[in-house]
Amino acid sequence: MRADLDARDRGWLPLVAGAAVRDAVAGVLADAQTDADAETDEDAQADTDEQPDTHGRVLVKWPNDVLVDGRKVSGVLCQVAADGSVVVGVGVNLTIPAGALPTPTATSLLVAGATEPATALADAVLTDLWTGLQEAVAGLVAGGAAADAVRSHVRAVCGTVGQRVRLELPDGSTVEADATGVDDDGRITIRDRTGASRGVAVGDVTHLRYA
Repeated sequence: MRADLDARDRGWLPLVAGAAVRDAVAGVLADAQTDADAETDEDAQADTDEQPDTHGRVLVKWPNDVLVDGRKVSGVLCQVAADGSVVVGVGVNLTIPAGALPTPTATSLLVAGATEPATALADAVLTDLWTGLQEAVAGLVAGGAAADAVRSHVRAVCGTVGQRVRLELPDGSTVEADATGVDDDGRITIRDRTGASRGVAVGDVTHLRYA
């Protein structure tokens, strides 16, 4: 990916890539749900033009892991190449059955309801990802309202915001805090037990769930 971005907007690329993967995955699962609904209730489906709502099912764990129903279906890695371009690597669990998933916190498109073969799922995800990523980067390059819209979408699909999280930081320390937002530099903002707030640029995030 090559684009004329300043340092701050370049820092948004991993988040933008994660949001683009999220949108692609959500589209695939929405299509699968539509097909399933059509097969089980053709009359009911014919009475509505509404698409299945996958927003709450498919979210991003900051900065760019994609979760379905709270479990990881995709990871994104962005690296700057020698020529200054950014290489975006994406891994998606396509048709791994539930019993073969690597961890209890993982899932796959198959487990989440997709029924197409792996090649068709890969084509669908990659096509939508490439389109979405190009559009988002173009928005960042354009600046102004277009860039604001890109950042707003990233924030809207970030499931980390509003969660109690554990952050493992590069220095080896760990902090538990409430994730309160994503700031203008793409950092996750947290509020700790003392009420102090700050932005974190790098860290391994775990969503904490309490009964």
